[in-house]
Amino acid sequence: MAVKILPSRRLELIVAAPPSQVAQRLNGAIAPYRGLQLLKRVTKPFLGQSSDNGFEIRRHIHYRNSFLPIVTGQYAATPQGTRVIVTMQLHPLVIVFIILWSSIWFPVFTMLLLTAEDSDRQFAMLALAMPLVSWIIVHRVFEFEANQAETFLRKTLLSRQGSS
Repeated sequence: MAVKILPSRRLELIVAAPPSQVAQRLNGAIAPYRGLQLLKRVTKPFLGQSSDNGFEIRRHIHYRNSFLPIVTGQYAATPQGTRVIVTMQLHPLVIVFIILWSSIWFPVFTMLLLTAEDSDRQFAMLALAMPLVSWIIVHRVFEFEANQAETFLRKTLLSRQGSS
């Protein structure tokens, strides 16, 4: 198994319904995203948009989380119904921040580790471990949120197959 530098998730769902019905199911559970959602009371679990071709959504939360995945999906009609190809990834600005932060952090503390005297080496080793700890935190938080999104999609799109 390859180690992912940045967290992401891809999954495929087969729904026994045409793409237009899949879009309707999803539309019933998402609220349109309009900038400042703080001014409005939103009761639906996800914000975004859905069409007959696909969707782009994110979980509606009442707290700040930069590692909340952007969930995009595309519909493809199949003989069994609809194939929904889902991709979850970090917001592009969060990716840029992580890359910039890492590109500054690693060289500085690598030089510190190489040039430090024995008494400062423990600090340099601890400081060098900080990006690893941050990487673990980013992945864990992303995975938690991606699990929430996947559960929502499976429940919304697959649980109603018998009633369609």
